[in-house]
Amino acid sequence: MTPTSPTSSPTTSPLPRLRRPGAPPRVQIGVAAVALVAALVVPEPPGTGLLVLAAAVAAVVLLVRPPQAPQPIDGPGRSRWQAAHGGAAVLLAASAAVRDAGWVVALCLVGSLLLGALALAPAGSWSAVLAAPLRPVGRLATGAGWLVRGVEVALGRAVERALGARGQTGSTARRRWQRIGPAVRGTALAAVLLAVFVPLLASADARFGSLFTGAGAWLDAAVVQLGAWLGLARVDVVVGRVVVFALAAVVTAAALVVAWDPRRAVAVEAPSGRSGRVLARRVEWLLPLGALDALFAVFLLVRVTAPADGGTFAEQLHAGFAQLVVATALVLGVVALAVRWTPMTAGPLAALAVLCLLSLGIDAAAVSDLVAYVEAYGLTRLRVSVAVVCAGLAGLLALLLVAGAVRGRRTDGRRQGWVPQVAALVAAASLLGLAAADPDALVARSQLARLDEPSGPDLPYLRSLSADSVPAVAAVLGERPGALGPDGACLLELSHTPAGGGWASANLARWRAQRALADLPGC
Repeated sequence: MTPTSPTSSPTTSPLPRLRRPGAPPRVQIGVAAVALVAALVVPEPPGTGLLVLAAAVAAVVLLVRPPQAPQPIDGPGRSRWQAAHGGAAVLLAASAAVRDAGWVVALCLVGSLLLGALALAPAGSWSAVLAAPLRPVGRLATGAGWLVRGVEVALGRAVERALGARGQTGSTARRRWQRIGPAVRGTALAAVLLAVFVPLLASADARFGSLFTGAGAWLDAAVVQLGAWLGLARVDVVVGRVVVFALAAVVTAAALVVAWDPRRAVAVEAPSGRSGRVLARRVEWLLPLGALDALFAVFLLVRVTAPADGGTFAEQLHAGFAQLVVATALVLGVVALAVRWTPMTAGPLAALAVLCLLSLGIDAAAVSDLVAYVEAYGLTRLRVSVAVVCAGLAGLLALLLVAGAVRGRRTDGRRQGWVPQVAALVAAASLLGLAAADPDALVARSQLARLDEPSGPDLPYLRSLSADSVPAVAAVLGERPGALGPDGACLLELSHTPAGGGWASANLARWRAQRALADLPGC
């Protein structure tokens, strides 16, 4: 139903009905709040502001609930999954306030966006989980239209109340709004477009900028005053924040459209709906799964019993763990196809369980090779990333074993909607573990442990690390001032000068680096 004015009566007429309702006032306030935070935070270096932005989005989605929201079919269980995914998304965004390593923060922020999209609406299948990031993207235009219609209704009501306060009847107020409404919308859009493009073009060409000489003093004073309010000093920064505000408003509105979608109440554990399987006969699934089980078993047996032969130590290890990680990851695809193509009876479940167990052994072999390689040649960011991938694969394989055990006890043939939900949380836990491990500091300690070896640490690589590594390096320089060469402290200070900025760019790692550098002799 289209909302009507609270002051309407049988003798007054409300505004013209819209074909679709617009965003209610509480949605407009929530969207404006998130967009304002984004405008203040996004242009700054990554820091506490991104955590505040993520918390603001979560609060708006949580507090701005749709009226008469449909109850999920599975009761409160689905809401718990959404809360878990939303909480994990906020925790991943918090990495920007703690870590300075750009690659770690970027991975965590991507994971935060994906989990945030999954938290907007329930997903009870693998396809729904994988498609979750695409739902807000597909609703950008819908969200923008929803928001604009809501603002239009709010303005119309304000004008109607203003005209009604002047003694005009409802019909007269309606006719007035019908005349001035399009002009108001057109003026607002023209003002927004001119506010964005006029400063850009005026600053790009002095000849075009001279056309505004007469109004230049007033415009400069207005921009300076606006910049003082927002803590800015340049026109391009003001324009950039306005653009970020508009984009954030559209994205937030699209996210709320997804969260308000009444079609989201879909059963988590719906029947599979597949009457037949591609590999229904025993020989069709037993041969491929049995062959793969046998191959993995022989590989692990040879790995344990046979001595290493051929090539140098580095060649053996470097050529080994990458292939083992890929093989373990491919097993997840094999399991997914087997679940879809084979009947989930005792035989296929047992074969898949053996495959997962053997894959855990191969994953452990990859980790063993990686540890030996690190002990011989030191730690790098890539090797830390591989270790995290191995840990994530082990978690997913363990999850598949648990899911297989649970499914083996069920006879209703229904999907296990909790499996993709937990898989997303396992991926989030891997990223959180990466951020908590402080990989750049680990790399720095590993390189500094090689100071007394003939080859020594890789000093250019050490100096390329982020501010996360500064406390570890500064501790060594405090004990051994010449460890990084005669200008080691100076180069460390120059390459890790903490980024300036306000509260939005506040960062624990950069603060710790600044304190550590303050204790070292200056350049």
